[in-house]
Amino acid sequence: MAMIDRKVEIAQKIRQTGRVGVAELAEEYGVSTMTIRRDLARLEQEGLVTVEYGGAILRQPSLLENDMLQKQTSFPEEKRRIAEAALAFVQDGDSVFVDGGTTACEVARLLPRRKDLQVMTNSLPAANILAACDTIRLTLCPGEYRALSMAFLGQLTDEFLSSFRFDVLFLGVEGVQDGIFVPNEGDGTTKRKLIGQANTVVCLADHSKFGQAFHYRIAGLEQVDHLITDSGLPEEQAALYREKTDLILA
Repeated sequence: MAMIDRKVEIAQKIRQTGRVGVAELAEEYGVSTMTIRRDLARLEQEGLVTVEYGGAILRQPSLLENDMLQKQTSFPEEKRRIAEAALAFVQDGDSVFVDGGTTACEVARLLPRRKDLQVMTNSLPAANILAACDTIRLTLCPGEYRALSMAFLGQLTDEFLSSFRFDVLFLGVEGVQDGIFVPNEGDGTTKRKLIGQANTVVCLADHSKFGQAFHYRIAGLEQVDHLITDSGLPEEQAALYREKTDLILA
């Protein structure tokens, strides 16, 4: 196959799946891994992909963010497994903060398994889930409602949070690279505030978010105590993140 045809096919695969691996592509096209790396480097120069260790991912504009309804349809089983792993960090009697995001909402569904919890959230969907459980003491943060993330945030939220400490924070993010990222600055500053108020920070991110850097960098990976993702993250890539934080594959 001619180089230009192979490059077009590789670009189509990345658009469909979000990620490709060098070894798999080399085997599929019957060429060397060096040839595939050159193809991916050309696609990166054209702004279509971001090359990472062992492959490449679809390049996302740094301000692009899908709404909650779109996010709910992405990797639902993986998010449920992440939530199950996250619950291990909650003990009876803990104070817990549930951040915005679809994976954090999956954690909220599981919290009634624990006793005597004080739970705070800025997520409207999480609050609706937790409000149905009469064994949880629930507090909903004030603030400016952001429809895209279905969460309350901003200066009023941040000032309110200053009065509280949390045993565990379940943090939702849009990207994980040399730190953790979101597209929106207002959302990001509230998440940064939350990290400062928590004894244990548990970041929740399915494998599609790795290698992605967005407009606002919330914090470095060293500020995350536990980073939980799913087994869709390639092992060679997982090894790089384990050097920075406690990475858990669910």
